[in-house]
Amino acid sequence: MFNYLARLLAITLLAFTFSTSSKAETVLNVTDWQAGVVGITDSYAEFITNFEAANPGVKVEYTQYTFNTYLEYLKPALSSGTGPDVFPLFPGADFEGVYQAGHLLNLTEIMDDEWKSWLGESASIPDLMKDGSLYLAPQDAFTEQIWVYKDMIADLGFELPEFGDSYTVDEWIEIGNAAKAKGLDGLMFGPVESWCVWDGYYNMVQQLNPTYPNDIMLQALNGEVDWDQDIFRKPIEAYKKMHEAGVWRADSLGMDYQVQAWGKWIDREGVGIYCNGDWFNASAPVEHNTLDNPNIYKMSYPKISKDSPWTYNKATGTNAGININSDKIDLAIAWVRY
Repeated sequence: MFNYLARLLAITLLAFTFSTSSKAETVLNVTDWQAGVVGITDSYAEFITNFEAANPGVKVEYTQYTFNTYLEYLKPALSSGTGPDVFPLFPGADFEGVYQAGHLLNLTEIMDDEWKSWLGESASIPDLMKDGSLYLAPQDAFTEQIWVYKDMIADLGFELPEFGDSYTVDEWIEIGNAAKAKGLDGLMFGPVESWCVWDGYYNMVQQLNPTYPNDIMLQALNGEVDWDQDIFRKPIEAYKKMHEAGVWRADSLGMDYQVQAWGKWIDREGVGIYCNGDWFNASAPVEHNTLDNPNIYKMSYPKISKDSPWTYNKATGTNAGININSDKIDLAIAWVRY
């Protein structure tokens, strides 16, 4: 009798274990490079709650990396078959490398009319496409600018430019010199994260572009125009001029943006941060970012000269790709589309 009860109990436990395991959560792995960005973290927390509620039995594992460590993790993980189901990529070389390795799902091929209607023109952003197809879904806008503390600018004896405008390269050098006299940096700069250099360069090129808003940078990248001309050379010279004049500290060349440069700017070691995006609004110093004390001012990139026209970058922020080797592609599509 005892043996019979023991066997019955064992069978019952086995059946219970099988039943619970069959109902175990399906885990969707999602990553990004936005570590430390409070606004992004808070937004994703709410997004994950809503997605899991809409998809019972699904758990989203969301992992953040810094911009510098992200690709060190992502590329080996994708190559070894252990990569995340959904992951963002920055347009350019990062996107190109992962695309050429065959890790991305073609979104155009699986996109229905409803999805296309949501995206509108964003369903055909050239920087996110290859061979006429979309491989990265744009998630948010990318409106990067220079941020400054207004009280510091005033203390140095300068007036703020008109909203939407900026200081010239020479004016930034003057501000940098005045800041150094007070033991400050003109700008905090984290060029280890390449977009901090690239986006400003892109903007300065467009300032010199006689056919703006035609995108001459895209033409150059596609081999349609020659790189060997002043329109591409002068912005490099502008960076060199600001660096040699000490607008930012010399060791900035070894600093990242999201942790080092941003942290030092929060600590008010520099007048401005080069560059910053609206996705960081929630991470701005609270005491300088209220209706009673709107002490943070935003302006465009340095102007090559006083008569340079205002130009604005066309770009996107987080662009989600789907791992073509994921065993949860349908769920990954649902996440990106959600």
